[in-house]
Amino acid sequence: MRKNIIKVVVFCFVIFGFSTFSFAKENNIGTISVNGNGFVYVEPDTAVINAGISVYKINPKEAMATLSDKALSIVNKLKKHGIDKKNIQTSSLSLNPIYRYDKEKKRDILAGYRASELFTIKTEIKSAGNIIGDITQSGANSISGIYFTSSKFEQLKLNAIEKAVKDAHLKAESAIKDTHYKISGIKYISINSFYQPRGRYNSKSLSFSRASSIPIESGNIKIAASVHITYFFK
Repeated sequence: MRKNIIKVVVFCFVIFGFSTFSFAKENNIGTISVNGNGFVYVEPDTAVINAGISVYKINPKEAMATLSDKALSIVNKLKKHGIDKKNIQTSSLSLNPIYRYDKEKKRDILAGYRASELFTIKTEIKSAGNIIGDITQSGANSISGIYFTSSKFEQLKLNAIEKAVKDAHLKAESAIKDTHYKISGIKYISINSFYQPRGRYNSKSLSFSRASSIPIESGNIKIAASVHITYFFK
């Protein structure tokens, strides 16, 4: 005789999120699936700066030579700040022709060449303002962004995951609190997402005056994780 299995699925839309319950009468064991979220807030200690040089010359060879001189000056300045070469990376290098419209000839003609290089620089936040001020004096004419992170990022990520798991467990227990059932184990768990929203400046918010230092305020960053867990209950 075929076993008669009755499953009841209840969808609960409550303030703590979306949960799915199922109960198999055959073995008196049910499951509940919940999402959990965990957040860690921390004051960052590391700044990552995107700084660039762009030069315009009639001759492409001259454009690249001028770019090379300015780039070397910037790298030397960064080394004087004690920044290790592993924390200085060329993230973009380009040489492009520049055209202008000739009204007499009624067509675009070659006007020159633009050579550009973009550096990604990692440094302590306390030094970021001085570094930006110095590299602009050394030839950098573009700061395309700055964001903040923590040297303890990996441990903080694990802390956020732990909080997400605790949050999921609390939701599961709260959902069956007024029943005679109890959480008895875990059937499935996954880390659905992990992210670190990053404080950011862009080039519009930075002044390229000849000031020796640019004020930098990092604030706090939030490291977040979410999990999906299916629990057994009986």
